[in-house]
Amino acid sequence: MGTVEIEGPDGRATIYLQGGHVTSWVPAGGADVLFVSAAARFAAGVSIRGGVPVAFPQFAELGPLPMHGFAHTLPWEWNVLAEAAVRLTLRDSDATRAMWPHRFVAELDVSLAPRSLTLEFTVGNRGAGALRWAGTLHTFVALDAPRTRIRGLGPGHYVDRGRGSRPAEDGEAVLRIRGHTDRAYLDAGPEVEVDDGRRRLAIGKTGFRDTVVWNPGPETSARFPDLRPDDHRRFVCIEAAEVRPVTVAAGGQWRGGQTLRVLPPPPPVAS
Repeated sequence: MGTVEIEGPDGRATIYLQGGHVTSWVPAGGADVLFVSAAARFAAGVSIRGGVPVAFPQFAELGPLPMHGFAHTLPWEWNVLAEAAVRLTLRDSDATRAMWPHRFVAELDVSLAPRSLTLEFTVGNRGAGALRWAGTLHTFVALDAPRTRIRGLGPGHYVDRGRGSRPAEDGEAVLRIRGHTDRAYLDAGPEVEVDDGRRRLAIGKTGFRDTVVWNPGPETSARFPDLRPDDHRRFVCIEAAEVRPVTVAAGGQWRGGQTLRVLPPPPPVAS
């Protein structure tokens, strides 16, 4: 499985060409911000458990395609944009059109800046008719999940995918991870702040309407053979998402992005 490394004074990142999949981002002078399970499989046609899988053109199981579509299991092309920036490209093929009958080009630009990682995702419609897609930048953030606090989503409404996708209301300003969590905040704000007492991040999005928060908790971890039993304690997925399908007109283009920014550590909690 081929990889691309980008590195500069602002840090380094590793990208697997299978899936156009960012698996590591280490800011200068810091530790890896992304989580990848020690049980993850690195094999052709298999999604890597961790990092930033690109879910396209289907969100989760909501459609006729395999879970999260096909982009995260197919090989992408790449070219250099700058010293610490690359573009990953996935185009339609006979194999994709057999599953999803559209001509498209998907691009993921990955770039480093001081204490930040930016992912810009573009979907271009190369066909004669409209296409509809959904998906996420399924970002696994390395956090102490039981200690994690997420601000910027509540109070607000969300779809509780862990309970039959029923509408629910979050009345709290701070979201805590208390076991299995699978929430889709529709039309969520542009940025959340997250900290676990040792690491603090701002995670912003553009273009994407929704934000998904996922952690399997001890209740569902056993469903995932590529997670170790206690991995659920080591990450929280915070995802720029289009849960509801987006229409791209013939010849048109959709663009969105997600930026992870390292903030100064949170102040110590008074004893």
